[in-house]
Amino acid sequence: MSISDASDPSLKTQQNVTGDRNQTIGIMTGGMAFGNVGTLNLQTLPRSPESARYSLPNDPDDFTGREAEIQQIEADLSVGRVVSIVGMAGVGKSALALRVAHQLTTQFPGGQIYLNLRGADTPLTVEAALETLLRILGVDPIPSERTQQLAIYRSRLAQQPTLVLLDNAANARQVEDLLPGAGACLITSRRQLDGLAGIKIVNLAALSEDEALELFQKVLPPARVQAELAAARQIIGHCGQLPLALRIAAATLMMRSWQAKRLTDYAQQLSDQRQRLDRLKLDNLDIRASFELSYQELEPTAAQLLGWLGLLPADFGTAILLPLMAEPAEPVQAALAALVNGRLVDPALESSTERYILHDLMRLFALEKLEAGAEPERL
Repeated sequence: MSISDASDPSLKTQQNVTGDRNQTIGIMTGGMAFGNVGTLNLQTLPRSPESARYSLPNDPDDFTGREAEIQQIEADLSVGRVVSIVGMAGVGKSALALRVAHQLTTQFPGGQIYLNLRGADTPLTVEAALETLLRILGVDPIPSERTQQLAIYRSRLAQQPTLVLLDNAANARQVEDLLPGAGACLITSRRQLDGLAGIKIVNLAALSEDEALELFQKVLPPARVQAELAAARQIIGHCGQLPLALRIAAATLMMRSWQAKRLTDYAQQLSDQRQRLDRLKLDNLDIRASFELSYQELEPTAAQLLGWLGLLPADFGTAILLPLMAEPAEPVQAALAALVNGRLVDPALESSTERYILHDLMRLFALEKLEAGAEPERL
């Protein structure tokens, strides 16, 4: 399952694009792709530069909040900067990027080019991504030399103000050659793209409780939510205010089999921590699977540390880690850094001491891994 931050565009949009699990990657006109996608077939991409240059997926109609982040990103993109939205799986990176891009349409007469780099599961190679972007720009034939490709790519983008949206980047190496020489670029990634000069980082956290309630009411009828407001707030709490989890919960309650039931019943089901991740799954929308993509990138020591962290309170200090792991300090510190860089753990920025935070749903995922004695599959 590919979640492209899976979670991010509206649930309706996501469901619309999941029909063919093997469709070609490239430009998508209605949301993020799910499923095991096959080999990139460049010949199927649109050849009209005019239509392809305006290739953004739909603006999520249930988008909520993020006003401060939107203002910051729009200001940076308006002066041609490169901005990267970074955050854990399911936090809404792609949704935020699409909202900003749609709001800035008039500022980029050269177009808005979208490419899903599929960094969370099967990343596009730099070569395939660059060729795709060149075809979007109407380049035909495409020269075989990388230096010529880059020169043409950046020359085309420099002709008119153009926004390039690179969704779901795996790492800095994947996007380094895809950045326009001059012009705006918006990137989403689960990892901080270290090593890219001049890039602005926007770290995305879960929604506030009020924003989460607003999102919940954009999917569910507001009257139904208000009739059981206490239960709705319990559900939001069980979801950790994570947009993907909230959308799954709300969509579950919209199913015909749940329409005659109470929100209180669903809140009661989610209160069982051992069953919560099972309940936060609907068709191909799956919190556990989204976290699994990040987990599979971990080395064994980092994966082991994540499992042990599931036993700790959500907010923890570093003093407990060495006795917990029974390992020397250096590998434990490296493992913690890997978890932070992969956004499985967040630093507690408001703390006066070195402390970290594990999202409630990630903690349940970590406990599952610990109990199963699991390690990432090393391919």
